[in-house]
Amino acid sequence: MAMVKPLRVLIVEDSENDAMLIMRQLRQGGYEPFYEQVATPEAMKAALATASWDIVIADYSMPRFTGLDALRLLQETGQDLPFLIVSGSIGEELAVTAMKAGVHDYIMKNNMARLPPAVERELREAKNRDARRQAEEQLKASLREKEVLLQEVHHRVKNNLQVITSILNLQSQYIKDELALRLFKESQTRIKSISLVHEKLYRSKDLVRIDFSDYVQEIATHLFHLYGKRAIIALELNIDKLSMHMNTAIPCGIIINELVSNALKYAFPDDRKGKIGIRLQEDQDHQYVLTVMDNGIGFPKDLNFRHTETLGLQLVVTLTSQLDGTIQMNDGEGTTFTIRFPEQSY
Repeated sequence: MAMVKPLRVLIVEDSENDAMLIMRQLRQGGYEPFYEQVATPEAMKAALATASWDIVIADYSMPRFTGLDALRLLQETGQDLPFLIVSGSIGEELAVTAMKAGVHDYIMKNNMARLPPAVERELREAKNRDARRQAEEQLKASLREKEVLLQEVHHRVKNNLQVITSILNLQSQYIKDELALRLFKESQTRIKSISLVHEKLYRSKDLVRIDFSDYVQEIATHLFHLYGKRAIIALELNIDKLSMHMNTAIPCGIIINELVSNALKYAFPDDRKGKIGIRLQEDQDHQYVLTVMDNGIGFPKDLNFRHTETLGLQLVVTLTSQLDGTIQMNDGEGTTFTIRFPEQSY
């Protein structure tokens, strides 16, 4: 013996006989329906608000109400219920309009045998939609949790780097050797450039990409303040509005840190005035083009920047290679470094 399936049906119909016809057809199809019949917008609103339903079956045309009116009222509540139209006189054009509006199926009264299988199919589809929604909500909740955890990671990394910087600062107070003291300060600026990335990611909605123009501004400002050159060296920035992945931003930030530091230390001896420019743009081949220039005394003629003993330029060359980039230096009026590199794939 087949199992009788309970079914809660909201019938939008002004004819009691037609409602009974629907009930009889559902029972023949193996359902045990509980139903409420409504014929006005007010009654339908009340029924939707006070009870839960498995499906809505509506006539297409009634004196005070239409099937499409009933569909819109259901949609306004946000309930995702199967919605079927049962009609004795709905033309093909009206049927297409109804389906486009969101009606799941329409049944002609002279072919009511189609009703039970249509109900079964739409109940199954509604169950599938509900399962997908639940899966999406679980995925969103998991994603939100991971975003919070990743944000906390950035926050802790930033704090730990600041602690390291503070330790170096305290330690440097006991250093009398000028070379060692300078190396300590240079290490601090490198750590600062990395720390800034994590600070920006921590405060950003995007946890893997940063606004690079703001980042460069902060690095440069920090360096000018550190070397006490703000009054005599002008800073010119021309940075496109770029969103850069953190794995590209960190090495690029260190490169900028090293080149600007070198210019501030060596390009303007004896308090010579001048300017340092930083430009970063994306070309038509989607390559980043970074230019760091100064109008100082120029690079030493007998020195190959690719093979020096200074850690700063070694880092620049190594990180450019890490970014799959190329580096060129022009030594005319001052020094200009031009580095081209692609956005890294992750």
